[in-house]
Amino acid sequence: MVPGRWLTMKEAKEYAKVRSINTIKKWVNEGLIYGRPRSGRGDWIVDRESIDRFYLEDEIRVERR
Repeated sequence: MVPGRWLTMKEAKEYAKVRSINTIKKWVNEGLIYGRPRSGRGDWIVDRESIDRFYLEDEIRVERR
């Protein structure tokens, strides 16, 4: 099953197959993927499609070398 477009930080960590939520936070802070605060709450949600684009762009960069 494909996850929804917006992921919690934990879901984003699992989807991106990284070890730490801090990696997801770092990517958001660096503008590599898109995340925003969830309305009315202190936690953040991450755009799954931005994770897909991030990995696709990285793949393209490696192929061009």
